[in-house]
Amino acid sequence: IFSESKNILLKLRKEKTNIIRKFQLQSLKSQRRMTAQEKEKLLSLGYLTGSSRVGSNIQGLPDPKDKIEAYVEYSNANSWMQKGEWERAEAGFNQSLRGNPRFAPAYAKLANLYSQQRQFNKAGNLLKQAMKAIPGDSGLKIEYVTLLFKLDQTEEALGILDNFREKCTVDLKGKMNLLYAQIYEKRKEIDKAIAYYQKVIKMEPENLPINKK
Repeated sequence: IFSESKNILLKLRKEKTNIIRKFQLQSLKSQRRMTAQEKEKLLSLGYLTGSSRVGSNIQGLPDPKDKIEAYVEYSNANSWMQKGEWERAEAGFNQSLRGNPRFAPAYAKLANLYSQQRQFNKAGNLLKQAMKAIPGDSGLKIEYVTLLFKLDQTEEALGILDNFREKCTVDLKGKMNLLYAQIYEKRKEIDKAIAYYQKVIKMEPENLPINKK
């Protein structure tokens, strides 16, 4: 049993990583599209109105009907983004956020859309607005730090990571450690970079690119 304990531990860590990734994907993208019959049924029940309520109060909690419609808008916008229809995707993500101003994935995707178009100021301002609206969301902070890293604003990036490191959710610990490693590597602080790369490997021993680095 003792001789096999290391292999068992690696296997369990790999299974844990796969489970986390599976639930991350499930939370961010739908595996199938809503059928016309399903959409018509939701419309008849009043859960969809054809467009999100433009007058939603940003300070209040969204109505459950708006949350359903916001997800539909988000899903459609994702499809437009994948097809390179930037304007339609942007309109869809904004419509989604009008229906549910606390929908973190829509903020993240819209910021990513702006970044792909090199509208970095717009992406940064949107993520700041998102973090203010949903202060406890670790994913939004990771997205903002990733943007800062791309823009070589490493001092601010480290400050944000240090402030929420203890509160970071388990599923994002690996991404957080990888960002630390990449930032320290960019700053030529090699010893610290190595230490964080080792933390990533400890969590994901099967991650070959990190092992190679």
